[in-house]
Amino acid sequence: MSDPIVSKEYREDLGERDADGFYDYEYRYWNYWFDFGDRRYRARIYTDSDDEASVMEMDGGRHERYEDDIRTIAAHLRSDPGVRGILTLGPSGGFETKLSFG
Repeated sequence: MSDPIVSKEYREDLGERDADGFYDYEYRYWNYWFDFGDRRYRARIYTDSDDEASVMEMDGGRHERYEDDIRTIAAHLRSDPGVRGILTLGPSGGFETKLSFG
């Protein structure tokens, strides 16, 4: 298996600003894109909880290499921004802990 092509981008999703300059919501995060050729994943790391990454397969479904891909993504994120946990979509449709490391 070859290494994925990885890219990273900073994003902000800000709500309406009130008269005092405060937003009704603020989401600041890093998106990591992992391209494995025929498969693409996004890992989102929020700046206020940067010890965990929420990972989604962008092509729908679960590819037969999904488990290997998640381990490869976890290894990259653990060494780069210091992530200690990987969350993936669970059966309930919400993010659940998939991998944890010290």
